[in-house]
Amino acid sequence: MNLRSFALFLLVAAPAVAGAQTKVTLRPTPKPQQTLHVMTTQEFSINMDPGPTAPGVQVLNKVVFDFTQSNGSFDDQDRMESQLVIDRIEVEEVLNGTKKTPDDAAKFVGQSLTAVFNRAGKLLNIKVPKSLEQSSARLRTPIATAYGALSNFPATPLAVGETATVPWDIPVRLPGSTAQAPYKVQAVITLRAIEKRGQDRIARFDQRIEAPSEPDQLKVAGTGTVDLNLDRGFVEATATEWTITGSYRPKGSPADAQPSNVRATLKMTMTAKE
Repeated sequence: MNLRSFALFLLVAAPAVAGAQTKVTLRPTPKPQQTLHVMTTQEFSINMDPGPTAPGVQVLNKVVFDFTQSNGSFDDQDRMESQLVIDRIEVEEVLNGTKKTPDDAAKFVGQSLTAVFNRAGKLLNIKVPKSLEQSSARLRTPIATAYGALSNFPATPLAVGETATVPWDIPVRLPGSTAQAPYKVQAVITLRAIEKRGQDRIARFDQRIEAPSEPDQLKVAGTGTVDLNLDRGFVEATATEWTITGSYRPKGSPADAQPSNVRATLKMTMTAKE
């Protein structure tokens, strides 16, 4: 797995959490027949410096992806399908200072996909029509990222000021590591406040991702915030930033090859409104 693939997984996996006043349940049920307008921005940058013997590499990839979500109803298996219509998609790529022109993304505007959720709001599946199968990964990643905030919410309620630590397995081997998958981290989640806005309660969370520090692998750390509308059953906003640092020797390199110094940053924001 290369660094960009791992970073895309982190985007999908990049999580956050939600919470409580005295004590509140963290995973509100999505509302049937609800319509949401979701706006996301995802940005990945990486700088690889192999030292004086080879040129460095600088990559920037930015994706803006907006869509409208129209919820259906829950079936007898407690699953709900939602239609997702793509409203906007823009892609920017820069390699070593040179801007690249990606494939025309405008052709996806107006296309529809189907997301499947359970009663805890967790994304179970994304169904892509046959006409878009060749672009499946390109479309699934930003959608899965938008719903990643609910992927590792604690099962137990929290009160304001309380913190929960949630074990989390990333089911891939971290590039540069000799350890096998899954890669184990933990999410430290704090319920910072619950604010009243009209008839709605908005829970605001801070999140910190901690990972083991080993000399043979890249190091991963992350922070983020999440705003959860407890009464309307959806995440209103997330902001997440991951950093990947350390030395990296690509697979298949000679044993005496000089490793590259790596620093990568992964940022994601999402906002949603009815």
